[in-house]
Amino acid sequence: RALALPEIGENDVFLCYLPLFHTFGRYLEMYGCIFWGATYVFLDNPSVEALVSGMARFRPTVFISVPKKWIQLHEEIARVADPDRASDEEIGEAVRRVTGGRLRFGLSAAGRLDAEIFRFFQAHGVLLMSGFGMTEATGGITMTRPGRYKDDSLGPALPGIELRVDDDGELAVRGPYVMIGHVESPEGERTKDADGWFQTGDLVELDTDGHVHLVDRKKEIYKNVKGETIAPA
Repeated sequence: RALALPEIGENDVFLCYLPLFHTFGRYLEMYGCIFWGATYVFLDNPSVEALVSGMARFRPTVFISVPKKWIQLHEEIARVADPDRASDEEIGEAVRRVTGGRLRFGLSAAGRLDAEIFRFFQAHGVLLMSGFGMTEATGGITMTRPGRYKDDSLGPALPGIELRVDDDGELAVRGPYVMIGHVESPEGERTKDADGWFQTGDLVELDTDGHVHLVDRKKEIYKNVKGETIAPA
């Protein structure tokens, strides 16, 4: 999956807050930093105050988060420079001030973020991308590529993943980092079918460029601002 962002290397700094029992936090952020040779910085709590303080202190180049954090950063920037009155230069300076001045890559996943916020950060030097993933796929499945963002798109498949949309619109995925089954499942029960496909439970559409667009969910679980999975039932 690192092939999707070959520009990341030993000069990059990741600002992270996901706990290390979180699949994405462990296998993409922490192990990803080891793979890239980048610096991994872990915030001691997920509050917006800790986030803004960490941005200023550690001056990250990469930040990956649920949409709520990007909304909070956008609101903090708006407090520094009123987007209805400030010039582009003043807004750009506010973005650099709030994010530490070096942020170049961002990813928003695990929920919907308005295209307006994606475009805002992209217009001011932060290549904010959209993505989709699951624990069962060790994190990321799709991601828009730098400079090729599409409104309301989750992006095309990441390297190493195949996508299939079934007749009812459900997305199935296949690849070497998709799990075989649950440890405590009855013996012989697997999450993959005989051909290695895993059913995500999400209903999607694929456009002509292979970008995934989320239509609905077969399941109703969701992620809160701390990245915790909540099942209303």
